[in-house]
Amino acid sequence: MENNPPIRPARFWYVVGVALFLAGMVGAPVLLVTSVLEMVSGGEQFIVPGQLGITIEKPGSYTLWYDVRTVYKGRSYNSSESLPDGVTIEIVYLETREKVEFESDFGTTQHSGHSFSVAIGTFKAEQPGRYSINVSNLDEKRVFHVQRSFFELLVSRILVAVIIGPIGFFGGPAIVIITAIRRKNARSRQESGQAQA
Repeated sequence: MENNPPIRPARFWYVVGVALFLAGMVGAPVLLVTSVLEMVSGGEQFIVPGQLGITIEKPGSYTLWYDVRTVYKGRSYNSSESLPDGVTIEIVYLETREKVEFESDFGTTQHSGHSFSVAIGTFKAEQPGRYSINVSNLDEKRVFHVQRSFFELLVSRILVAVIIGPIGFFGGPAIVIITAIRRKNARSRQESGQAQA
């Protein structure tokens, strides 16, 4: 008696379908939640007046924040919400020594537990690489931080979630159903061939 050939497609495609469904149903919400967490906790702090050298890997818009209430390297800062007149902010793309335009936009706030920050403005990093942010004309030490702009980050993550969500929701079950139908047809053909033999 000859061994029957394996039925195709393999059961492996059931696993693929279930995994795709879970990726869409779980992955999309997780992506959005992690985006919000990145907004709240992300960024690189530095003391001003002073300079920060930062490596930007993803071109895009970045926001410079003034951390009114924060803890930096074990020290608590609780400063005035307004900055004195005459504060100078200079951003340079170190690869070419070109100055990067900084657009002031004082007013947007960010709260996270005890911490409170006010957005100072944004700049656009057109190319990946090293940038320097120099803040001067301040009489007392304050804490700033820089991070990718909320809106741009959130929009990009929403677009990805909108894509993977439906693909997982519809594509996963579709793969399972198609696999089941094709396996059933293959099994029927196999049994029919055995009966004729």
